[in-house]
This record gives sequence, structure tokens and C-alpha cells, in this order.
Amino acid sequence: MLMNFIQEFLSNSSILVGISGLYIAWQGLGVWRKQLKGNVEYEVARKILFLTYKIRRGVEVVRNPFMSIYEMYDFDFPEGLSEKEKEEMGIRRAYVKRYELLNGARDQLLVDVLEGEVLWGKELRKRVYDYFGVIKMLDLAVSDYLQMRSPEGRAQMGEEYVWKRQKEVHEIIYDFAPNSTDANPEDKYAVDLIAKISEIEKYLKHYLHRS
Repeated sequence: MLMNFIQEFLSNSSILVGISGLYIAWQGLGVWRKQLKGNVEYEVARKILFLTYKIRRGVEVVRNPFMSIYEMYDFDFPEGLSEKEKEEMGIRRAYVKRYELLNGARDQLLVDVLEGEVLWGKELRKRVYDYFGVIKMLDLAVSDYLQMRSPEGRAQMGEEYVWKRQKEVHEIIYDFAPNSTDANPEDKYAVDLIAKISEIEKYLKHYLHRS
């Protein structure tokens, strides 16, 4: 009788231990999955924010108000060009060179933000596209600036449009505080750009500051 009781007790205890072990394992699996998801979110958020800052640096390079002779003439020019023609071609080529960092980072962010959309939905993509909207203003301003430099380009644009657009173009393409970590308050373009970056930072903050 006693032996039967002991055997039954041990059998039930084994079952209980097994159930407890499964429960603990299940709990551990849940914690592991949560930690893994957190690690993935952290890494995606870190990449996106890094590229956001890299683009900001690219914008600073494009907007540098000082264009050196080295930038303008570090190319092989076709023979027979006048000095004025070389200058104009040099400026155009210098802008193409300046845009390399910005365009490379922008293309990569467009890819990486898809990962963010998979994890968090469309809100982050909206903020990134708002950021790109400000950068697009720079693209258009540089394009207009280069067209305005030639009589033919000004004629195509129309003198009235050039007269209205010229001041705005200069305010966009020239950084009022180059090589500074703080934007000049009078530099509306830089202020707008930083505001868009701040919106991205706010969204990603939760995923970058896990306890």
C-alpha cells in the first residue's frame, strides 16, 4: 500500500516537474523572442538614424558657400574651351562631386526605411519622406542656380522668374554657418532640415534607449 502511494506520488511529481519545466521553457522562449525583436529594432533604428545624419553631412557639403579652385578644376577638360567655359563646366562637375555623399546615403536610407516600415508601419517612412522633401528643395535650387548662370538658361527660365527665384535659390544653396554644429537662426533652410531630423529622432528614440 505504502509502495503504491510512493510510486503514484513520484509519478505525479514527475508530471508536475515536466509541466513546470515546459512552462519555464515557454516563458524563457517568450523573453528570448522579445529580446531578439528588441535587438533587431535597435539595429534598424541605429542604421536609419546614422544614414539620416550622413545625409545631413551630405547637405552640408553641397551647401558649403566656398568652392575652391581645386574643386572647379580637378577635371580633364575638352580642348579648345575658354576660361569662362572651363569655369562653368568646373562648377557643374564640382556639384556632381559634392552630391556623391548625399545621393549615396539617400539611396541607402530609401532601402533601409523599408525594414522600419515592416517593423513599425508607415509613420517612420512618412517622417523620412518629409525629410527628403526638404532635401529636394536643395536639388531644385542647385539646378536653378546652374541654369541661371548662363544667358541661355536665364532666357529659358524668363527674367521675371529669375528675378523672383534668385534670392530664394541663394538662401537655399548657401549655408549661413558652414562647419558649425548649430544652424544660423536666419538660415531658414537649415532650420527646416534640423526640424525634420528631430522628428525622426523622436520616433526612433524609444528603440535606441532600451533598458
